[in-house]
Amino acid sequence: MITASVGNVGVLVTDNSSHTPEQWAEMATDQIIFIGGNSHPVIVDQARTFREQIYKTLVHYFTQVQEAERNQISRRL
Repeated sequence: MITASVGNVGVLVTDNSSHTPEQWAEMATDQIIFIGGNSHPVIVDQARTFREQIYKTLVHYFTQVQEAERNQISRRL
């Protein structure tokens, strides 16, 4: 008998396109940071601010990766 626990699973589906850097950043941020519902309000505010900073940083770097990949593909064509 095999027992598995999956936990929280989320799926983000796009229609005839790839995920945007913002979508990737949102998914990554959700995996990196969890804000507990029973936390002190001050800690929750700090965690939300930190989460937003992580999100913005990831969007920046995912956008850079996307641009670098496109440049690499166009050079090869």
